[in-house]
Amino acid sequence: MYSLPISQLRGIGEKKAAKLKKIGITTFKDVLYDYPSRYVDRRTIGNISEVSDQSLITIKAKVIKIQIKMMNKNRKEIMVLSVMDSFHAGEIVFFSPAYLKNKFIVNSEYFFYGKIEKSGASFKMMHPEFAPTSDKQFLNILPIYHSTLGIFQSELVNIHEQVLHMMQNLIEETLPPSIISLAKLCSLTDALKQIHFPQNEKTLKIARYRLIYEELFTLQLKLIILKNNYHKAKAPIFESGTAIESFIKQLPFRLTNAQSKAFNDILVDVQSGFAMNRLIQGDVGSGKTILAFLCLLLAVENGKQAVLMAPTAIL
Repeated sequence: MYSLPISQLRGIGEKKAAKLKKIGITTFKDVLYDYPSRYVDRRTIGNISEVSDQSLITIKAKVIKIQIKMMNKNRKEIMVLSVMDSFHAGEIVFFSPAYLKNKFIVNSEYFFYGKIEKSGASFKMMHPEFAPTSDKQFLNILPIYHSTLGIFQSELVNIHEQVLHMMQNLIEETLPPSIISLAKLCSLTDALKQIHFPQNEKTLKIARYRLIYEELFTLQLKLIILKNNYHKAKAPIFESGTAIESFIKQLPFRLTNAQSKAFNDILVDVQSGFAMNRLIQGDVGSGKTILAFLCLLLAVENGKQAVLMAPTAIL
């Protein structure tokens, strides 16, 4: 099911599938892991008196009158709804209203969500989202997805809803039960449901925690595997000869115990026959660079080439 093409979904034809491909969505799995970029909270019905002009708000209003008007400039139709909430009269304007003509009934109440333009005691909304007040699902947290030209947010929401519904009993858990229990994580199925359509802030936080934890867990696991594989890589064996001893004797100072121990650890690595993967850590001026030169000399003494890359001119 993960690899099923999105063309299997209702409402997705060849042209729409091509547009979705531009944003990296070609399969059901792509849809599941296409997380919202942000969310819009439509749960609270706002008070127009308490919000500023151009604010996004959810209102509940009764349709008083429905008018179809012609715009003077381009002769295109617009639908103007005269509406009334508990205290304010206003207008809701829709462009290209052909598909909306049967959506509204005079004296019926609807939810509207959009940007409000205030003018004294009245208000206006341009092409808001809407639903009859019987549709309580409208009062939810709405996901907003990264989109492309020709794909509307409502279509993306519908695509994600379809895939989640079809996959809800088929999503495979990716973490061991012991890790889920130890870290007190929710299931992957619940995490994907709540990241796309959260019930509230708490369930969204739980979903995010699960998905972030899994991402970091997977990254650490890959690093461990990479490190183990690196240690298995064959490498030439280096032997410490007279050049190293002579160089150390000619130094105007003696190596500290820590420097000597670090170099001996390096010798153990290069004499193992496997690739070395070592980080030398120390304070500024503690003598790390001289150890780097000893490693360079060790490579040259064994007939190899070496290079020193310094991040600053001071070195």
